[in-house]
Amino acid sequence: MALDASKPLQQAQIPAGTVLFEAGTDASLLTILHKGEVVALNRLYRQGKRRLYRLGPNSVLGFGALNPS
Repeated sequence: MALDASKPLQQAQIPAGTVLFEAGTDASLLTILHKGEVVALNRLYRQGKRRLYRLGPNSVLGFGALNPS
C-alpha cells in the first residue's frame, strides 16, 4: 500500500527493502515507525552502499515535511 501525502493518519506495513526517501528529494510525509527498523544508506561511487544510521521503533523520520519548500 502506497502512502498518500494528502491523507492524514495513515497506517501501512511497508515491505523490507522499500525505499522511503531518495537523497535530494523533499520529504512529503512525517513518519512514525511503530515497529521494525529503518536504515539510512548512502551510495558511494565504486564502493557500494554505506550505512549512515539505523532508526528503531518509536522513531520519527521525514521532518522536512513539516517545513515544505
